[in-house]
Amino acid sequence: MKRYHVELSPDALAQAAVAAVWWQEHRSQAPDLFRVELYAAIERLATMPRSGRAYERSDVPGMHRMIMPRTRYHLYYTILEERSMVRIHAIWHSARGGTPGI
Repeated sequence: MKRYHVELSPDALAQAAVAAVWWQEHRSQAPDLFRVELYAAIERLATMPRSGRAYERSDVPGMHRMIMPRTRYHLYYTILEERSMVRIHAIWHSARGGTPGI
């Protein structure tokens, strides 16, 4: 099975850090759920990068979106087939309103 390298953009990395801290401070019943679900999503993208849906509302060609079902965060990513790489551009929660501007 082909395996892809998954990379987070600087924006996605910062968004993940903020979300992880918020989740830790506000979700006492499952403080690590965001991190656990993010790692699972990254692992899934590494083996099945097309498991998300095409996201047509982006100006970035080939943008996809995957929803992390338990935390309801959305991962916005592109697949760089020639490099066997998935690049996560944004990690966004719909409660923030709007879109991540990608």
